[in-house]
Amino acid sequence: MEAAAPGVWEGILKIVISFIALFTPPEPLAEGALPVHLVAPSEVLRFAGPVAFSIVENEYGSENVLATLNTSDAMRFADFTERHLDQPVGFVVCDVELMAPVVRERIEGGEFLISSNDNNQTLIGFLQDGCP
Repeated sequence: MEAAAPGVWEGILKIVISFIALFTPPEPLAEGALPVHLVAPSEVLRFAGPVAFSIVENEYGSENVLATLNTSDAMRFADFTERHLDQPVGFVVCDVELMAPVVRERIEGGEFLISSNDNNQTLIGFLQDGCP
């Protein structure tokens, strides 16, 4: 019997890993993390990881929500915002569109602040109670 070529084994291993991934349940969201995606007129950006949220106080004593992305999602987000300058982008958390601000510039750094009181209260509710 002939030995299989090295590329055959790599192909079989990739198939087995893909099969296992299909039947592996997703990891639960970390505390303070929620599922988020963005909707532009011609594209939807689904983040690879959950977005971490924390409540921060601004200089006037009001609560705002700070969103933090992982490194790879931060790069994808920056590129996405650059592609959609001067366009509204829907910000969807737990399958609820919270807002659709117009992107005015590329957003880098992997963090952004949500400062609308109505949206903050909805986000804080999701953080405390989970997604509906």
